[in-house]
Amino acid sequence: MYVDPFASALCTDDARQVLDASFPTNAEDDLFDDTATAVFDAQLLEAVELVNMDLKQQTRQVVLLGCGLDTRPYRLPWPEGTVLFDVAPADVHAVAAAALKAAGAHVPRACLLRRVVADFAVQPSFQNALAAGGLRGDRLSVWALQGLPALGVDREGMRGILVEVAELAASSSIVMGELPEMTRSQGEDMLAEAGMLGMLSGRAPVSDVDPHSDRHKDGSHRRWLFLARCQQRSGAEREIYSSHVAAMEEAGEDFFGNYS
Repeated sequence: MYVDPFASALCTDDARQVLDASFPTNAEDDLFDDTATAVFDAQLLEAVELVNMDLKQQTRQVVLLGCGLDTRPYRLPWPEGTVLFDVAPADVHAVAAAALKAAGAHVPRACLLRRVVADFAVQPSFQNALAAGGLRGDRLSVWALQGLPALGVDREGMRGILVEVAELAASSSIVMGELPEMTRSQGEDMLAEAGMLGMLSGRAPVSDVDPHSDRHKDGSHRRWLFLARCQQRSGAEREIYSSHVAAMEEAGEDFFGNYS
């Protein structure tokens, strides 16, 4: 599905401790995660190569929200000028940074990696940390949310994370990720509540899924991958809009509603 030349670097004793504590998996989980990684790799690279003709912008902000053992900053061919924000718990960052440095991993030329600390289980909010790290909410970004369910993020936690992403991501930014076990309609509703429009794709062995429902045959709900686009302005864009409206009203010009 994909090649990760730095996977062995994360097989140290320290990395195994963090990995084993956070990611209790089985064969089905492993297959799901491998599929998600390959799909997200392709979608991330496609997003940074496209030009948004309406905004005359390319996406040069990539946010990786999840486990912190992500090697994408090092193994994918990012365009020059890409800034990557890796958001994860502090202990995972420490282990990953040390292991990957020892392996000689480095981001592509003229790219920048910023490690942003967020403990999703204890304090799920990451808005301030990303803003302090330099993320611009008035510029396009692409987000990959992977590994969060394994960090203990449940359905309500994921709902809150998507709302925060929508507050930080400029309109037309792309968000992809994994959802905890739920029905398709619940997943679609969760995206819509966050102001995102997208599609879901279930991943499970056909023999294990009831063809007439969103559940496994044992009654449990399915896990989902999603790909969505932000339909609403970010907090930063709303501030710009308001400042322009205020300036035009002060100047006595009929500007309201013409700014986008």
